[in-house]
Amino acid sequence: MKRALIIMGSHKRHGNTHDLVSYLVEALFERDIQSDVLDINQLAIQHCLDCGHCTKHYASCVIADDMKKVYNAFKQANYIIFASPVYFNGVTSKLKTLVDRCQMIFMCHFSHSKSFRTLPGKGAIISIAGAEAYPDQFLGSENSLGLVFKNLDMPLAYHMKLSGTDNCAVLDREVDIREALAEMISALEA
Repeated sequence: MKRALIIMGSHKRHGNTHDLVSYLVEALFERDIQSDVLDINQLAIQHCLDCGHCTKHYASCVIADDMKKVYNAFKQANYIIFASPVYFNGVTSKLKTLVDRCQMIFMCHFSHSKSFRTLPGKGAIISIAGAEAYPDQFLGSENSLGLVFKNLDMPLAYHMKLSGTDNCAVLDREVDIREALAEMISALEA
């Protein structure tokens, strides 16, 4: 059975991102894909220290926190999906802290010439913006998370972009969202 890791990056525990992730878990289950959800609010992740430890030690971070759980989940997932609200065209600050701790994964390639993952897989992003759509609204999220996927040796298969949730919540768009999620899952499985 394929496994999907969903990292929920919202600071709110029961907002639009949570509702969308609930639909996603159902959609994955219908396709016989096991899903594991990591809620950023339930993870204690410290900031990267830029200490250089991972430069000298392959796939090792000196900080002992919940990021070790994230690293292990990255290795076991066939699909990795980041779901986050958009703040100033980027991911939330809590999710950005997790992204910064992926420096160790980058160093696997850069300093050690080895991949962090051996399992093939694909990635997806779900970006949720309160504001109505405007140019480059999701550029920061895609650039930041796209680099994580690059360093995980996973192509970004899909970026679901949802605008205007301040005026029309996720629960009010269930049919459209379920269709978009089905399209995203198809892109991951292709």
